[in-house]
Amino acid sequence: AAKRPYFMQVVQPYVNQDWKALLQVSTHWVKTEPETAESWFYLAMAEYETQDFANALAHCKKAWDLRQEHG
Repeated sequence: AAKRPYFMQVVQPYVNQDWKALLQVSTHWVKTEPETAESWFYLAMAEYETQDFANALAHCKKAWDLRQEHG
């Protein structure tokens, strides 16, 4: 599973609401592909669900900004 693209790796933790696993995968994704809006979105979701609200808000904004830039 770790050899799959990140966009595939986040699906199972997201569906299963395994926020710690999603946090781990999305953190790696952001480090690997910082210009991908989806990586920031999933990181923000994991942070929100683990009650890291300040980072969730900042990273949600980052995802939004990237999405606006790349249409």
